Amino acid sequence: MSSNAITTGAGQAPERKRNRRGFLAAGVATGLAALGLGRLASGDPAMATDGNPLIVGNYNLSSEPTYLVADGTLNATTLDVGNDGTGTGGTAIYAHTAATGGVNSPAVWGNSSASGGYGVLGRGSVGVNGDAGTTVQGVGVFGETTDTTSETYGVYGRTQGSQGRAVFGWSQAAAAGTGVWGQSNNDTGVGVRGYAWDNGTGQFGTGVMGTSGSAASPPPPPIPNTGVFGVSVAPSGGAAPAGVVGDSTTTAGVAGFTAAPGRAAGEFTHTAGGVALKVAGPAQFAQSGLVAIAAGGKSATVTGVALRAASLVLATVQNPAGVLVQNAAPNVTGSQITISLNKAVPTGKTAQVAWFVVN
Repeated sequence: MSSNAITTGAGQAPERKRNRRGFLAAGVATGLAALGLGRLASGDPAMATDGNPLIVGNYNLSSEPTYLVADGTLNATTLDVGNDGTGTGGTAIYAHTAATGGVNSPAVWGNSSASGGYGVLGRGSVGVNGDAGTTVQGVGVFGETTDTTSETYGVYGRTQGSQGRAVFGWSQAAAAGTGVWGQSNNDTGVGVRGYAWDNGTGQFGTGVMGTSGSAASPPPPPIPNTGVFGVSVAPSGGAAPAGVVGDSTTTAGVAGFTAAPGRAAGEFTHTAGGVALKVAGPAQFAQSGLVAIAAGGKSATVTGVALRAASLVLATVQNPAGVLVQNAAPNVTGSQITISLNKAVPTGKTAQVAWFVVN
């Protein structure tokens, strides 16, 4: 036997305990026959067995692991399938396991203990292709990390091109498919998080962008310094299609918050001069209220109202009290409004005055 031969069932690998597996002859023969590997089941003498070199073009049976160990500067194994001249190629490595046990019995298992190493590295027009076939709740590609103390990634995608997609999910279902699904099982988790990082430049992009109704490429450009940007360029279904739709039966459908001076928590602009805000149903404003002025009174002061220099106060009497509002004067410094009537409220009457602050 040549010193360069790869020997099947070579026994114990360097610094690794020998992994013995007993094979039941009947079970092995049945499994091989089911796979169409009759020569293995029949014990063809042309096969390589334990202690013999691998024979190219034949099935090789071993009851012990076979180890290929490189010195750290070369690949342990290089398999190359070239073009056969017909425009098609073969498979460099095909692995199959009929064992049960789920993730504990993989057909291919790659492990790298080096820092920055790859357990499995695939390159090509499709680097790695995982196909669960018709398996119920099958998983094409499964990524997992068990480190609970640092930032880790179950699945990590990276691209350098401006039109590249680091992670691309595409549902081709006829109906009700989902391109990307994120789920969290606790109240402090996040199902899907989008983060636009400035990378030290001070320039932030859009964290999450959703576009509906357009097949154009590239899609509409993102908006800098935006957490969520929703674009609807055509009706996309539902009772009220829109760029962003919020719907809830227990909490607010959409909530906006800001601490930026001079900016509003919600800002609406119709760029074509149309209606900027349309409300279907009652509208409730914190800067509004109702004040009662008793008989003989001619004014009332409402305190605790947040006012600005540009604030305008609207006030009107809500009941037939025989008086009118003469003026409603905002006091920005005192955060209060003074409502004055044209005369004192008549005896036996109470004036109910509604007020509302805009700007």
